[in-house]
Amino acid sequence: MAIRSQYLTDASYSPYLSTMEKNSPILVTLAISSQCPHCEAMLQILTKMVKNGDIARLEIVNLMQDPDFGERQKIRSVPWLSIGSQSLTGLRSETEIQTILAAKSFDARNQTMLELQLADGDWQQVSLAIQKQAERIYALVPFLEDVDVPLQVRLGANVVLEDLENSDAIRLLVPDLSKLCQHEDYRVRIDACYALGLTHSAAAIKALQSKLQDANEEVREIAAESLDKIAKSQ
Repeated sequence: MAIRSQYLTDASYSPYLSTMEKNSPILVTLAISSQCPHCEAMLQILTKMVKNGDIARLEIVNLMQDPDFGERQKIRSVPWLSIGSQSLTGLRSETEIQTILAAKSFDARNQTMLELQLADGDWQQVSLAIQKQAERIYALVPFLEDVDVPLQVRLGANVVLEDLENSDAIRLLVPDLSKLCQHEDYRVRIDACYALGLTHSAAAIKALQSKLQDANEEVREIAAESLDKIAKSQ
Protein backbone atom coordinates (compact mmCIF):
# COMPACT_ATOMS: atom_id res chain seq x y z
CA MET A 1 0.00 0.00 0.00
CA ALA A 2 1.05 3.60 -0.43
CA ILE A 3 2.22 5.06 2.85
CA ARG A 4 1.54 8.67 3.70
CA SER A 5 3.64 10.49 6.29
CA GLN A 6 1.53 12.35 8.86
CA TYR A 7 3.35 14.72 11.18
CA LEU A 8 2.35 15.18 14.80
CA THR A 9 3.63 17.83 17.18
CA ASP A 10 5.68 16.94 20.23
CA ALA A 11 2.83 18.36 22.31
CA SER A 12 0.39 15.78 21.02
CA TYR A 13 1.83 12.33 20.54
CA SER A 14 5.08 12.10 22.48
CA PRO A 15 5.07 14.10 25.71
CA TYR A 16 5.82 10.91 27.63
CA LEU A 17 8.92 10.04 25.59
CA SER A 18 12.36 10.97 26.80
CA THR A 19 14.74 13.00 24.66
CA MET A 20 17.13 10.06 24.78
CA GLU A 21 14.49 7.71 23.36
CA LYS A 22 13.72 10.11 20.50
CA ASN A 23 17.33 10.72 19.57
CA SER A 24 18.78 7.24 20.08
CA PRO A 25 19.73 5.07 17.09
CA ILE A 26 16.73 3.08 15.93
CA LEU A 27 16.63 -0.43 17.35
CA VAL A 28 15.00 -2.93 15.00
CA THR A 29 13.86 -6.25 16.41
CA LEU A 30 12.65 -9.18 14.31
CA ALA A 31 10.86 -12.11 15.92
CA ILE A 32 10.75 -15.28 13.84
CA SER A 33 9.90 -18.96 14.02
CA SER A 34 11.75 -21.83 12.40
CA GLN A 35 8.48 -22.91 10.76
CA CYS A 36 7.54 -19.46 9.41
CA PRO A 37 7.45 -19.37 5.58
CA HIS A 38 7.96 -15.59 5.36
CA CYS A 39 10.60 -15.09 8.05
CA GLU A 40 13.54 -15.95 5.79
CA ALA A 41 12.56 -13.20 3.35
CA MET A 42 12.35 -10.67 6.19
CA LEU A 43 15.73 -11.79 7.49
CA GLN A 44 17.30 -11.21 4.10
CA ILE A 45 15.75 -7.75 3.74
CA LEU A 46 16.81 -6.59 7.19
CA THR A 47 20.34 -8.00 7.13
CA LYS A 48 20.85 -6.30 3.77
CA MET A 49 19.70 -3.02 5.30
CA VAL A 50 22.11 -3.44 8.21
CA LYS A 51 24.95 -4.08 5.77
CA ASN A 52 23.99 -1.00 3.74
CA GLY A 53 23.92 1.17 6.86
CA ASP A 54 20.16 1.78 6.81
CA ILE A 55 19.77 0.12 10.22
CA ALA A 56 22.24 0.61 13.07
CA ARG A 57 21.31 -2.44 15.10
CA LEU A 58 19.18 -5.52 14.44
CA GLU A 59 18.05 -7.97 17.10
CA ILE A 60 16.69 -11.34 15.96
CA VAL A 61 14.64 -13.50 18.31
CA ASN A 62 13.59 -17.07 17.50
CA LEU A 63 10.38 -17.55 19.47
CA MET A 64 10.81 -21.32 19.45
CA GLN A 65 13.94 -20.79 21.54
CA ASP A 66 12.67 -17.81 23.53
CA PRO A 67 8.87 -18.12 23.92
CA ASP A 68 8.91 -15.77 26.92
CA PHE A 69 9.83 -12.89 24.60
CA GLY A 70 6.69 -13.55 22.56
CA GLU A 71 4.54 -13.62 25.68
CA ARG A 72 5.99 -10.35 26.99
CA GLN A 73 5.43 -8.62 23.64
CA LYS A 74 2.03 -10.30 23.10
CA ILE A 75 3.15 -11.54 19.67
CA ARG A 76 0.37 -13.40 17.88
CA SER A 77 2.06 -14.13 14.56
CA VAL A 78 5.42 -13.93 12.82
CA PRO A 79 7.36 -12.37 11.30
CA TRP A 80 6.98 -9.65 13.94
CA LEU A 81 8.91 -6.45 13.38
CA SER A 82 9.56 -3.78 15.96
CA ILE A 83 11.01 -0.41 14.95
CA GLY A 84 11.53 1.85 17.92
CA SER A 85 8.42 1.67 20.11
CA GLN A 86 6.00 0.38 17.45
CA SER A 87 5.53 -3.09 16.00
CA LEU A 88 4.11 -4.70 12.87
CA THR A 89 3.30 -8.27 11.92
CA GLY A 90 3.53 -10.05 8.60
CA LEU A 91 5.87 -9.87 5.64
CA ARG A 92 7.03 -6.31 4.88
CA SER A 93 8.71 -5.08 1.74
CA GLU A 94 12.01 -3.25 1.76
CA THR A 95 10.18 -0.18 0.43
CA GLU A 96 7.79 -0.14 3.39
CA ILE A 97 10.63 -0.43 5.89
CA GLN A 98 12.66 2.23 4.10
CA THR A 99 9.68 4.59 4.20
CA ILE A 100 9.34 4.12 7.95
CA LEU A 101 13.04 4.67 8.56
CA ALA A 102 13.11 7.72 6.29
CA ALA A 103 10.47 9.57 8.32
CA LYS A 104 11.79 12.99 9.28
CA SER A 105 10.87 12.78 12.95
CA PHE A 106 10.26 10.24 15.68
CA ASP A 107 6.55 11.07 15.62
CA ALA A 108 6.27 10.75 11.84
CA ARG A 109 7.90 7.31 11.98
CA ASN A 110 5.46 6.10 14.61
CA GLN A 111 2.53 7.60 12.72
CA THR A 112 3.54 5.76 9.55
CA MET A 113 3.74 2.46 11.42
CA LEU A 114 0.39 3.13 13.05
CA GLU A 115 -1.20 3.60 9.64
CA LEU A 116 0.19 0.26 8.53
CA GLN A 117 -1.17 -1.45 11.65
CA LEU A 118 -4.65 -0.08 11.09
CA ALA A 119 -4.56 -0.91 7.38
CA ASP A 120 -3.68 -4.50 8.30
CA GLY A 121 -6.62 -4.70 10.71
CA ASP A 122 -4.24 -5.03 13.66
CA TRP A 123 -6.36 -2.72 15.82
CA GLN A 124 -5.94 -4.87 18.93
CA GLN A 125 -2.21 -4.11 19.07
CA VAL A 126 -2.98 -0.41 18.69
CA SER A 127 -5.55 -0.58 21.49
CA LEU A 128 -3.15 -2.44 23.78
CA ALA A 129 -0.46 0.19 23.17
CA ILE A 130 -2.90 2.96 24.11
CA GLN A 131 -3.96 1.10 27.23
CA LYS A 132 -0.30 1.06 28.29
CA GLN A 133 0.28 4.74 27.39
CA ALA A 134 -2.97 6.70 27.14
CA GLU A 135 -1.32 9.62 25.34
CA ARG A 136 -0.78 7.42 22.28
CA ILE A 137 -4.46 7.91 21.47
CA TYR A 138 -3.70 11.39 20.09
CA ALA A 139 -2.04 9.69 17.12
CA LEU A 140 -5.48 8.56 15.92
CA VAL A 141 -6.78 12.11 15.41
CA PRO A 142 -5.18 12.70 11.97
CA PHE A 143 -6.90 9.55 10.67
CA LEU A 144 -10.28 10.77 11.92
CA GLU A 145 -10.07 14.22 10.34
CA ASP A 146 -8.59 13.27 6.94
CA VAL A 147 -11.24 11.92 4.57
CA ASP A 148 -8.51 10.92 2.10
CA VAL A 149 -7.17 8.33 4.53
CA PRO A 150 -7.80 4.79 3.20
CA LEU A 151 -11.17 3.50 4.41
CA GLN A 152 -9.58 0.52 6.17
CA VAL A 153 -7.44 2.90 8.23
CA ARG A 154 -10.39 5.11 9.20
CA LEU A 155 -12.44 2.06 10.15
CA GLY A 156 -9.55 0.69 12.18
CA ALA A 157 -9.20 3.94 14.10
CA ASN A 158 -12.90 3.88 14.95
CA VAL A 159 -12.72 0.25 16.08
CA VAL A 160 -9.88 1.19 18.43
CA LEU A 161 -12.03 3.97 19.90
CA GLU A 162 -14.91 1.53 20.39
CA ASP A 163 -12.58 -0.83 22.21
CA LEU A 164 -11.55 2.03 24.51
CA GLU A 165 -15.12 3.14 25.28
CA ASN A 166 -15.56 4.85 28.66
CA SER A 167 -11.81 4.84 29.32
CA ASP A 168 -9.61 7.65 30.58
CA ALA A 169 -7.70 7.42 27.30
CA ILE A 170 -10.63 8.22 25.03
CA ARG A 171 -11.72 11.06 27.30
CA LEU A 172 -8.43 12.76 26.48
CA LEU A 173 -9.82 13.29 22.98
CA VAL A 174 -12.94 15.26 23.97
CA PRO A 175 -11.42 18.65 22.94
CA ASP A 176 -10.15 17.28 19.60
CA LEU A 177 -13.39 15.45 18.83
CA SER A 178 -15.42 18.55 19.73
CA LYS A 179 -13.46 20.52 17.14
CA LEU A 180 -14.01 17.78 14.55
CA CYS A 181 -17.76 18.14 15.10
CA GLN A 182 -17.41 21.42 13.21
CA HIS A 183 -15.54 19.87 10.27
CA GLU A 184 -16.80 20.78 6.80
CA ASP A 185 -17.14 17.11 5.78
CA TYR A 186 -20.24 15.44 7.24
CA ARG A 187 -18.45 12.07 7.43
CA VAL A 188 -15.92 13.51 9.86
CA ARG A 189 -18.73 15.11 11.90
CA ILE A 190 -20.54 11.76 12.09
CA ASP A 191 -17.45 9.93 13.35
CA ALA A 192 -16.67 12.71 15.82
CA CYS A 193 -20.18 12.71 17.26
CA TYR A 194 -20.15 8.93 17.56
CA ALA A 195 -16.75 8.95 19.27
CA LEU A 196 -17.87 11.64 21.73
CA GLY A 197 -20.62 9.30 22.83
CA LEU A 198 -18.01 6.64 23.53
CA THR A 199 -16.32 8.97 26.02
CA HIS A 200 -19.36 8.93 28.37
CA SER A 201 -18.14 12.38 29.39
CA ALA A 202 -20.29 15.34 30.38
CA ALA A 203 -17.61 17.52 28.79
CA ALA A 204 -18.82 16.29 25.38
CA ILE A 205 -22.42 17.44 25.83
CA LYS A 206 -21.99 21.02 24.58
CA ALA A 207 -20.38 19.95 21.30
CA LEU A 208 -23.03 17.28 20.72
CA GLN A 209 -25.91 19.63 21.47
CA SER A 210 -24.58 22.02 18.82
CA LYS A 211 -24.97 19.23 16.25
CA LEU A 212 -28.65 18.59 16.91
CA GLN A 213 -29.35 21.26 14.28
CA ASP A 214 -26.69 20.10 11.83
CA ALA A 215 -27.47 20.31 8.13
CA ASN A 216 -26.91 16.57 7.76
CA GLU A 217 -29.63 14.27 9.07
CA GLU A 218 -27.26 11.44 10.02
CA VAL A 219 -25.08 13.84 12.03
CA ARG A 220 -28.19 14.95 13.94
CA GLU A 221 -29.19 11.35 14.64
CA ILE A 222 -25.74 10.29 15.85
CA ALA A 223 -25.44 13.40 18.03
CA ALA A 224 -28.81 12.63 19.66
CA GLU A 225 -27.84 8.98 20.23
CA SER A 226 -24.52 10.01 21.78
CA LEU A 227 -26.23 12.49 24.08
CA ASP A 228 -28.62 9.76 25.19
CA LYS A 229 -25.70 7.41 25.87
CA ILE A 230 -23.93 10.04 27.97
CA ALA A 231 -27.12 10.86 29.91
CA LYS A 232 -27.61 7.20 30.82
CA SER A 233 -24.04 6.90 32.06
CA GLN A 234 -24.15 9.92 34.38
